[in-house]
Amino acid sequence: MDDKKVNHIGVIMDGNRRYAKNHSKKLYDGYLQGAQKAYDIVEWCCEENIKEITLYTFSLENACNRSVVEKKILEKLFCTTFTNLLANKKIKENEVKIRFIGRRSIISKELKKIIEKIEDKTKNYKKITVNIAFYYSGRGELVDAVRQMIDDARTGKLKKEDIDEDTVKKYTYLPESSYPEIILRTGYNRRLSNFLLWHCAYSEIYFIDKLWPQLQKQDLIDAIKKYENTEKNLGE
Repeated sequence: MDDKKVNHIGVIMDGNRRYAKNHSKKLYDGYLQGAQKAYDIVEWCCEENIKEITLYTFSLENACNRSVVEKKILEKLFCTTFTNLLANKKIKENEVKIRFIGRRSIISKELKKIIEKIEDKTKNYKKITVNIAFYYSGRGELVDAVRQMIDDARTGKLKKEDIDEDTVKKYTYLPESSYPEIILRTGYNRRLSNFLLWHCAYSEIYFIDKLWPQLQKQDLIDAIKKYENTEKNLGE
């Protein structure tokens, strides 16, 4: 692949709650606008011929730390949003393959069924892949990878001397994905927040001083152009 071509973008979608508060909206409405913006950025990536995008939708930490009321709001939002994905005509028109990455063991049965239906329906689409990081933790992903490697080593499927960086990648949630060239973050914070820790070792990180629902297509284009004009010296 061309070193300067952007093939994979990771996105930390931060700022839905603050957006709702700043605009005197209900929390649910803020999240709903955030969900719509996720649809928008996938559409923009299709228009810009980006092959893959990973959206940090809901972290494992958020699942543990949100209030009971907010968890109920989010559960309702996720059920509605993911159900709408099944009926969205643009998913088929744009050949969007959708995968969910994260700790499925703690997702509700209702949501899990919807997720499985989405993945099955879109599994053969090839224009763009959308990874939805849901109940996701970057450290948790590495822990899960190590656990699986230990299990395979015990059964003889994996030998200690065969373990290298490529091997580790095969045990992550994104074994076949290219590493993201760009990580975008909205919300004014300057941190990765436990997102794609293994995968973004050489990613360019662009912090956008807007709340997530305020993101515009030009912000994405500016990040792509900046990346393409940046000299890359991996490991130096």
